[in-house]
Amino acid sequence: MSIQLSVAKNFSILVEDGFQARGPALMADSGDGRFFTCGGARFSLCEKDENGIDRTPGVRPDGVRNGCFVSAAADGLADAVDVGHGTAWIGYAPVTVQAAANVAVPRPASGMKKTSSVALDATGAVSVIGGTDGAGFSAARGAAGGPPFVPAGKIELATVALSHNAAAVKEEEISFMPEYSHAPEYGLSPYSCGVRFFAPLPAIHEGGVARNVWITWDEPIMAAVDAVSLRVPVAQNEIDPQTLKTVRRKIRPGLMKVPLAGNQGDLARRIDRTVRLFECRPDAAGNRRELFYAMVETSADYRPMEAMEGDLLLFAVEFPVAETF
Repeated sequence: MSIQLSVAKNFSILVEDGFQARGPALMADSGDGRFFTCGGARFSLCEKDENGIDRTPGVRPDGVRNGCFVSAAADGLADAVDVGHGTAWIGYAPVTVQAAANVAVPRPASGMKKTSSVALDATGAVSVIGGTDGAGFSAARGAAGGPPFVPAGKIELATVALSHNAAAVKEEEISFMPEYSHAPEYGLSPYSCGVRFFAPLPAIHEGGVARNVWITWDEPIMAAVDAVSLRVPVAQNEIDPQTLKTVRRKIRPGLMKVPLAGNQGDLARRIDRTVRLFECRPDAAGNRRELFYAMVETSADYRPMEAMEGDLLLFAVEFPVAETF
């Protein structure tokens, strides 16, 4: 038995050779507090283009950059806290926070408990959001005796848990758990313009949602490549000796041969030693395309009196995907 392979008709290869700046844009939470998306098509992963500009996405959840420490009022005033100076990101913009003294914190009614939230807005102003009185303290947001939900667009700096006894706030009554902008670790999903945080962002804002996450990115502009041939990077499967299941361990590099004359030579030099998005269409009239991001390394053979031809090694930085359109 023989297998007849299809012929690549109207073979088309495109490569990222330009950039369209997007954002800042508010990302949409998928609902789990971890995966957020924006309205783009693709991310550029080019850390340094031919002009030395970093084109990779900038992700900024609303949060504290530094400082903004909440402490008991230094002058011993009852029912008050001090907030130190610092900086934050809100709406992707930098916010300068001036120190504030004797910020009032509400006490509960007699025999009750109350947890309040010390929050920061986009102007750098500090405010206190009072919780609901309860017979005891609670860790549940919005519950009696628990901390309140924080309005969207504000950052929580700390919570203050008080009983009804009017006195100076004690340090042990303050829980300093600010929403840091730099703390959440995440990975990019460049094919879907998504960001996946390693741990869910706390759903402490009104409506039971996480804080706002903002992003700027560059969308790749694709250009045609007059390639002689292309071998796309391929995910190599291996057998896990313990489970005997097939697992993907690494990606075999790809190879593209291109002429190094005229515009194509200039293109090869621009993308050399950078990460670019590639799009391969075996049939330009069909509806299938293969996409992959790869670090490009260019080499060439010098042959006297012959046209220059280069080899572009393609080291994939993301697993290739196939799409229909």
